[in-house]
Amino acid sequence: MGWNFEDVGGFPDQKSADDWAKANKIDPRDVDIRSDGGKRVSVSVRRSALTDNANNDRNNGRSDGFF
Repeated sequence: MGWNFEDVGGFPDQKSADDWAKANKIDPRDVDIRSDGGKRVSVSVRRSALTDNANNDRNNGRSDGFF
């Protein structure tokens, strides 16, 4: 059985994605970061980590994307 992840969009680089996860109190183990080529990355978060308590502001630090 695999984990269910939700795509949360793209970031200009790995550091921006890491900073976003930290600012939203998401455990790094619940974040899947994939390269889109160059420095850009796509980010998915384990759905069980996306609760109101753990993710009260998904837009914090984002440059573009899903929300």
